[in-house]
Amino acid sequence: MPKAPYFNSRAVSSRVKQLLPGEGRAERVLPRAFDGSLLEDDDRALFNPDPSSILGRKSAGTMRLSVEQVGLR
Repeated sequence: MPKAPYFNSRAVSSRVKQLLPGEGRAERVLPRAFDGSLLEDDDRALFNPDPSSILGRKSAGTMRLSVEQVGLR
């Protein structure tokens, strides 16, 4: 039986200065910024942040999150 398709990606990189499009300013995400997110049961991965286009959901077991030194995976 073939495995279901999946992808593995870093959602957000920490400690990297990122320019905000059209705003003329930048932000930097701290390494521990997502620690609280791991306690939530209903995190969702969205396509083009559209709430009706769910790619995966933690509560459904179709998404896993982990915090690493370099960001959120």
